[in-house]
Amino acid sequence: MLHILLTSDLDLDAWKNRSDADLQPHHLLGEFRDAFGAAVHPPRQDVTWLDRVLARLCDTPEQWASARELSKQLGDDDVVFSVSEDMTLPLVAWLQARRSKATVISSVMNPGRARMKVLFRAFNAKRRIARFVALTPVVESILRDELGIPAAKVSRFPMETDFEFFRPVEPTRDRRRPLLYAAGLEQRDYATLAEAIKDLDVDVEVCAKSPNASSRTRTALPDPMPPNMRFHPYEWVDFRRMYSEADLVVVAVLPNRYGAGLTTMVEGLACGRPVIVTDPTGLPGELARAGALVTVEPQNAEVLRDTIEKLLADPAAAARMGEVGRDVARDRFSTRRSIETLGELIGVELPVHVAQVGEPARH
Repeated sequence: MLHILLTSDLDLDAWKNRSDADLQPHHLLGEFRDAFGAAVHPPRQDVTWLDRVLARLCDTPEQWASARELSKQLGDDDVVFSVSEDMTLPLVAWLQARRSKATVISSVMNPGRARMKVLFRAFNAKRRIARFVALTPVVESILRDELGIPAAKVSRFPMETDFEFFRPVEPTRDRRRPLLYAAGLEQRDYATLAEAIKDLDVDVEVCAKSPNASSRTRTALPDPMPPNMRFHPYEWVDFRRMYSEADLVVVAVLPNRYGAGLTTMVEGLACGRPVIVTDPTGLPGELARAGALVTVEPQNAEVLRDTIEKLLADPAAAARMGEVGRDVARDRFSTRRSIETLGELIGVELPVHVAQVGEPARH
């Protein structure tokens, strides 16, 4: 049987109901659960004193409780897909304690953290985890070169977005000058973006939210805030609308080792907008070489400003880049392709009756 181990208490059924009503994008894990009949395991609330003690090593008591209870249920033929290495390590610890042979496949987001490297070795993750799934070339490299994971155990998983939801829509408001849109919170460099646009005849809208934000989230905010830059939270439908209304989508990120900003980047591409990313490496670099977007070096306000001005001065070139970007993203990052890839990694075949959820329409 297939199991999905979550890091948060996510109501996938409620999420799907809103997605089916076009109020938010489909959730990959919900679609994956439905496609393969997987059991989903969120963190548990019935924590014990032992869970609290173990949480001092890593993660939360609730996640240790979930790993503890799941380890009791798993047979040797079961497969667990864990959505993050933070959740995987407690499960690995309990499976080793119980001498279980269940197969563990883990998505890995940020293995370059010093504490995580120590824990990977302490929990013998290299041997016990059957496959490591990375979103970016940088994470792949860290797993292989710094943690010593055999290349045969490391796989790239494509970024994913719901092309049914994130699609070009008609603008709903008149604007007197160009609009730039930015979104996200983790590792964002809004200070450099503010410096780049403060003297430009543009408006900048920012939705600085993240479902994974914590007290450790690193964000560079402008001080002072330029008058042409506004931070505003958006619900999903307005969030999508802002992509389509923007002349440019700017993903300004701080130097990091795990590919921050990729979700915003792919959503902007899906909506057919020209995208600038302040990271020339990894996945953004690959897409830039395909002509799907433009990359600039991080924390360089002058280069970012010049790039913004160049694209705004040539709307035809910007529009062509948006078209190329959507085509490239559609071929690489649709929800269905991600479900198929995840199924291949786990060793299960996508049922033929499964609807093509999140599959982009072609015109």
